[in-house]
Amino acid sequence: MTSKNWRNPIMSDPSVCIRFHPWFKASAQVCYWVGYIDSWGRGIEKITDACKAAGLPEPVIEENTGGVAVELVKAPTSEELGNQLGNTKERILVEMKSNPKISGAQLAELLDVSTTAIEKNIMQLRDHGLIKRIGGTRGHCEVKE
Repeated sequence: MTSKNWRNPIMSDPSVCIRFHPWFKASAQVCYWVGYIDSWGRGIEKITDACKAAGLPEPVIEENTGGVAVELVKAPTSEELGNQLGNTKERILVEMKSNPKISGAQLAELLDVSTTAIEKNIMQLRDHGLIKRIGGTRGHCEVKE
């Protein structure tokens, strides 16, 4: 199991696992009627559909001594998204090297991000001394090696 995955620790320990029996079928039926559950046996399907809708891989589901272990892959954290931001800056530099007169709107369209994100990234690149603005409105950016 990697740090990207989540596993219910109770279900991982066979000594703690218990076999589920629907002892209170009448109570379950009432829960169904009022909408708390939609039907028996659809939980796995709903979990799988939710993972697909979130763009995540399907969960790994294992039967373990009468219990069920479900392993889910978590969505990217802000730290992982920060690494993608670094990739955005790199792509901006590559595009600026190939076309020094490229506009922020063109960069946003090419990189599939907002113009605000492009402006913030360009400002950070400028603050780190990686690019330099040459000229005014109709000028261009020079990428430093």
